[in-house]
Amino acid sequence: LSNRVVGFGFSGIRDDHLKAIRVFQALRLIAGRALSGKRLSIIGVDEAWWYFGQAGAVAALSAFSRRCRKRGASVWFLTHQPEDFLASPETRQILASAQTVVLMNLARSAADDLRKVCELSEREVEDIANLSPGSYVLIIRDVERHVTHHIPVELIVVPRWWEMLDTSYRRVQQAAQREPTGAKERPK
Repeated sequence: LSNRVVGFGFSGIRDDHLKAIRVFQALRLIAGRALSGKRLSIIGVDEAWWYFGQAGAVAALSAFSRRCRKRGASVWFLTHQPEDFLASPETRQILASAQTVVLMNLARSAADDLRKVCELSEREVEDIANLSPGSYVLIIRDVERHVTHHIPVELIVVPRWWEMLDTSYRRVQQAAQREPTGAKERPK
């Protein structure tokens, strides 16, 4: 864990019980290392929906994120379906207490469901339901001042870079087919 970026992959573990055990072991290891120093740490929990469905995981992740926040670290919960945060009072609390939320294009019903928890106006719900690729709404909560800022953001990307940022299955597969099979040396 001495590298600046460390990733734990659990997708190869098919047994959910064993996977949950490994996740909790990784959290204990991360907590011991990331929270012991004074450096900024960002901990990403990808596919949050899976963790939210595991017994005891939501309470553990909620307590873990509170400990992190107190020590200057940040936990990012990543999911394609923000309504995963609305599944239980505990997951709602995680979302409600988040200092930063990024909302990309959502179905109108999903944006509507998030309205109360994310303090969205009717206009913002409508805007979120109609966001174009590269656009998002950044919600930043200033807990000390009890103020919430909603910032619309448009990410401008040079057209030739879009292919690198697009993760749609079809486009990734097309790019892989265009990729030359032989490795070329970089010109000096």
